[in-house]
Amino acid sequence: GGTTIEMITALEGKGFRNAVIQGVVQAAEKSQKMRDSEKNR
Repeated sequence: GGTTIEMITALEGKGFRNAVIQGVVQAAEKSQKMRDSEKNR
């Protein structure tokens, strides 16, 4: 057993967690810009 934790450990070692967090932040910022743009129409 333990294959899932091995995968997670490997991904975290390559910065996967930070990449996911940064992707979510960028998507949220884009969403806000799109909402703001729609309000100004």
